[in-house]
Amino acid sequence: MVRLIGITLLLQILTPFSSAFGDSSVTAGLGISYDPTSCSNVSGTSLLAVDSTTINATLGSAAENKCTPNKGILLQDYGNSASASADVAYVQAANTGTPGDRANPTGDMTVEAWVYVAVVHGTNLWNIIATRWFDGSSATADWHFGLYNSHLLVCLTAGNCSTSYQSNTVLTNNRWYEVGFTLVNPSVVNANGSCPTNCGTLTYYLNGVADGSYYGVQEGHTADGKNDLQLGDSRLYSQLGLEGYLGRFRIYNRALSAAEMNLNYRYDANAVGVAAAPYLLTNPAIFGSATYNQNETTTTGTWLNSPTSYTYQWMRASTANGTYVPISGATSSTYLTVSADVGKYLEVIDTATNTSGSTPAISAPSPVIARAGSTLSFSTASQFPIYRTTNNLTINTNGAIGYVNFTIGGKTIPGCKKVLANAGNSYLAICPWKPSVHASVNISAQFTPTDSNYTSSQSSIGPLVVKPRATTR
Repeated sequence: MVRLIGITLLLQILTPFSSAFGDSSVTAGLGISYDPTSCSNVSGTSLLAVDSTTINATLGSAAENKCTPNKGILLQDYGNSASASADVAYVQAANTGTPGDRANPTGDMTVEAWVYVAVVHGTNLWNIIATRWFDGSSATADWHFGLYNSHLLVCLTAGNCSTSYQSNTVLTNNRWYEVGFTLVNPSVVNANGSCPTNCGTLTYYLNGVADGSYYGVQEGHTADGKNDLQLGDSRLYSQLGLEGYLGRFRIYNRALSAAEMNLNYRYDANAVGVAAAPYLLTNPAIFGSATYNQNETTTTGTWLNSPTSYTYQWMRASTANGTYVPISGATSSTYLTVSADVGKYLEVIDTATNTSGSTPAISAPSPVIARAGSTLSFSTASQFPIYRTTNNLTINTNGAIGYVNFTIGGKTIPGCKKVLANAGNSYLAICPWKPSVHASVNISAQFTPTDSNYTSSQSSIGPLVVKPRATTR
């Protein structure tokens, strides 16, 4: 088994989470972005753009567009007469005047919003979330998006607001939703009216998951440089706008993938207290000496949405960017390297889980796993050996198997050539040295491992002062 986890999920490189929703998770193609949930982006009558987008919006009614921390901007449009201005609350952003730019897409697009739906006005009624259907002086059609008959619905240029294009799920009162839609190749048709591959694909998203997809949608949208963007609806007594709160809102000039929509959902959910599967902020990392027979340890990474447990799978590959294969049984946060790892690289998959689901994340590769440097502990029975009397010299190879040569002045001590150290003798190599000179000497030991996963090493001891015997022969 090789890596089976989507690269979009595994290789996220994200900025740290900040207040409210924080910076946008997916930024490629992002043209309009607002985040009123913390109210810090509301200044006077302006809703300030975020995520490096530049189009600020204007509150339609400063008195009614109240901003509530952790909820956002109040939207409502359910007055009963033309004088019921107190019941109208919306947000408006001027058109860029440049059809086809990132904030005014003409083709593929994504609209995404977090809304708190206070009341779903149901039978044959709109609850408009976002619209470019009206330029303030004449009814020019671009698109609008909201709830209709309690389902999500997009109305496009040709006026096809048919409920045959609605989403699957019925939305209800008094709860947060992340809603959105993507359009791919809108209005692309053949001369005979048939659709080529991928013609007019409309997909709805609800809480990060596709909630209905329609192929063959032939209507496009004009993006003619006239229609301002409205969040909610400005028309008095028309009962068209959403009644509730607007949180995060985004427009992209491309169709996001299902994985990207889910990323945004999981990233944003924490800000409004909605349960969602974990979202990765920083990848797990491997720590350790990257040597044979040593423990490597992984961090969990950092996450949003409060993971309650983690699982691990260590992987091995021949090159840092190669194909990583799971290591059987290596499923804890620490891993003891084995001979098969030497000269290879390690990664670890950390899967974070909570009651809403699980999310995998992958570490950067470890350094190449090197052979272990054998560590020798050299000791002597006495620092003052007696001439012609056995004085044992002992090398502890500390778990490495091999042979030890004991030398003085480059010459092997008699009986101390290739002394075996292995598990059977507790990795101890003992040289029964009998000093043959009255002198101060230094003794060296050279270890040659028989396990190729260790490197050769040497150690020395001394000077040892050889003393004469107390009696003569």
